[in-house]
Amino acid sequence: LEEGLCALFPSLKMTPWTQTMIHDIAVEDEYAMIGGAASGKSHLLAAYAIATWITDPFDTACVLSSATLCDLKHRAWSPVVELFAELKNNNLGFAIPGKLVNNQYAIINERDENIAETQAARAAIQGKSLEDGRLVGLHLPWVFFSLDEQGLVTDMEALKTALTNIRVGTLGFKFISAANPKPWDHPTSCFFVPPR
Repeated sequence: LEEGLCALFPSLKMTPWTQTMIHDIAVEDEYAMIGGAASGKSHLLAAYAIATWITDPFDTACVLSSATLCDLKHRAWSPVVELFAELKNNNLGFAIPGKLVNNQYAIINERDENIAETQAARAAIQGKSLEDGRLVGLHLPWVFFSLDEQGLVTDMEALKTALTNIRVGTLGFKFISAANPKPWDHPTSCFFVPPR
């Protein structure tokens, strides 16, 4: 995974922390990253989502989410746009599927351009704000769901319900969250499990 991400995204900064995150993401289906600001969490989530999706673009959906639309725009989605553009303009000769849809927080398969934007299946990679409360099942075999800035989530029960709904009917589901450190008694800390 590490070599693949490095080849696809030369701008992805490889630090020992990034390598640890990549290793843990590769082996865990549910993983929560805690790290300081500007430690590469959002970029890694974006790179992983894009790399996951391009391996099977018609049977995979990736959701990158954040607590608010503002956080989505500035934290979770901006690395997606940056890294997707880098990959589309690669010098390796890779033909990369998908099309970025401006103002919709979505990358879609070209064949799905005429599907209404309200249909979940239209967006192969989508950005979602938890404050919108519209997280529904994606009805695809492989789903990756990430939550950036988990410490800003205020309704943990709604998040747990949404994760249950999105997971229904999948053959493979991966949930990864990222947050800046919070006290252990903070409600969002229920997702953080010490390594086995």
